[in-house]
Amino acid sequence: LPSGVKFYGFGTVPNGTSRQAFFTDGQEVYVVAEGEVFLQRYRILRIGNASVEFEEISSGRTASAPLEEQAGGSP
Repeated sequence: LPSGVKFYGFGTVPNGTSRQAFFTDGQEVYVVAEGEVFLQRYRILRIGNASVEFEEISSGRTASAPLEEQAGGSP
């Protein structure tokens, strides 16, 4: 994934069949379902409990990104 983009969660839509992954770049939040294209460059292949697998469309290269816990807000 591009630098600064983090996979921080996943969920399912009620009555939906595919999982959706939640990504953030610190400013925007992106919700992408399995099989969908993210940032016009990456296809989400599988959303797991601890990581997300994706394919870089231009090269066909596959990789994964770990689930990153959001930092706690307590001082």
